[in-house]
Amino acid sequence: MNALVRAYTRLTDAFAKPIDGIGLALFRVLWGCSLLGEMVQWFSMDALMYRVPPYDSLWSWRHLVWTGAIVVTLLFIVGLKTRTMATLLFVLSIFTFGQTRSWEYHNDYVIVELAFLLPFAPLSARLSVDAAWARRRGQPWKATVPRGWAWAFLFLGAGLTYFDSVFYKWGSPMWRGGLGMWFPASMPWATWAPAGPLNAVLNQRWLVLTLSHLTLAFETAFLFVFWTRRARLPLLCIGMGLHLGIMVAFPIPWFGLGVAALYALLIPHGWLRPIFGPPDPARRARWSHLPGLRGGLPDVARLLPAVLAAVFVLQSTQTMARSTVGRAALGLVAEESTLRSAKRSAKSVAKAFRSVIGVHPHPVFLDMHFQGYNHIIALVHRDEDQTETWLPLIDEQGQAAGYNRGRGWVYTSFRTNRPRFKRVRFKKATKRWTAYWAAREGLLLDDLTFEVRVKVISDEMRWERDRLLSNMAAPWQPAGTVHWRNGVFGVDIADIEAVQAPGGPS
Repeated sequence: MNALVRAYTRLTDAFAKPIDGIGLALFRVLWGCSLLGEMVQWFSMDALMYRVPPYDSLWSWRHLVWTGAIVVTLLFIVGLKTRTMATLLFVLSIFTFGQTRSWEYHNDYVIVELAFLLPFAPLSARLSVDAAWARRRGQPWKATVPRGWAWAFLFLGAGLTYFDSVFYKWGSPMWRGGLGMWFPASMPWATWAPAGPLNAVLNQRWLVLTLSHLTLAFETAFLFVFWTRRARLPLLCIGMGLHLGIMVAFPIPWFGLGVAALYALLIPHGWLRPIFGPPDPARRARWSHLPGLRGGLPDVARLLPAVLAAVFVLQSTQTMARSTVGRAALGLVAEESTLRSAKRSAKSVAKAFRSVIGVHPHPVFLDMHFQGYNHIIALVHRDEDQTETWLPLIDEQGQAAGYNRGRGWVYTSFRTNRPRFKRVRFKKATKRWTAYWAAREGLLLDDLTFEVRVKVISDEMRWERDRLLSNMAAPWQPAGTVHWRNGVFGVDIADIEAVQAPGGPS
């Protein structure tokens, strides 16, 4: 028992070791910008997410809430009343990102996980209005922070997400075969990057196979090695490159930026000091304290190991009971009835803790999302002058456009269309998108018709040159119409699954 106490004491000492606060400050600014992007999109899509069309007006009382959230996020970014703003963001995350259902996507869970730490973390030690005002007034202000806070944000925001995700990826033929990057990026509807440069990258077979295998190895190892100094630089380069690449290639920019912001915590402080200057050693102040171990009042950082361990246990219920590899492992020692019971229990845990600490499975970018997805659907409005306007969901090339970003892209691509087309889902979502577009354009829903066009693409899971350009070059084919008549929505479309590429079966 004494040995365990000594080991835990050494661990808490490591978490409490003071380091320059510049990493946490830079994380606050970059992650705050990612959060701001999410808030602005939420503001603009309020009617889509919360109201049933037709829309007399796109404005509602909730826009006051979103406006307040945007202001709070801006103040958080600049570091004004930082702890108050951080606490408000934590509360907002519970009732916004923690409550999404039809419009949820994987960034929501990451946001909730990180927001859980915000009220307690010393995020304003550097690069903040709070710090500048304290210095100007001659008040004590500590420019160093406990090292454990950087570890905690990396553990929750990246480590647990990767750890859960690889239990799906190792069960995925796409990822094991080295196509985890190439196959999704070869689908026009899943990309927004300029086609020429992206296709040139995808044509380098050795590169895309290496990047896919590297990503799988990186995510598998991250949770176990990010604590070590020697691993810092390789993880920084790979992780920053991975998530900036996601931001550039795929229409989920706020997720890419948000996770990339975590890697600011791995940048060596010696690289940042020539830019931002060293912490002022003359400034002294106490960190916030809570009752804890070792007698007296240890700082909050000493409690982090216990908190992170508890969250890891909760998240592990999802990993083992709901992931592909986790269930296979449990199946070696448990019967099917036990597996079903474990899955039900895991769902209950997620329901109880998702909105507070982001406990949730992470089955993202897997075979099931892309294999069999051999169609792209676009909506085109033609006015009285026969002028065509492509609704900003899918553009003429078949790539994601306009509204089709972040949660809008996930809603359109995986809940509206899916690899297997569902007419009921398509009608419900298209009713929303067309009414929303018409309201933004100032058009009445008395007599509007939208052509439905389909592009049949290759979904064969094997590498080939110019697959992206070939898919984009596939012709658009008419598949019917959707329309509004006197405020009533109707659908008249063909069987999308029956549409074939010109010249024969796809």
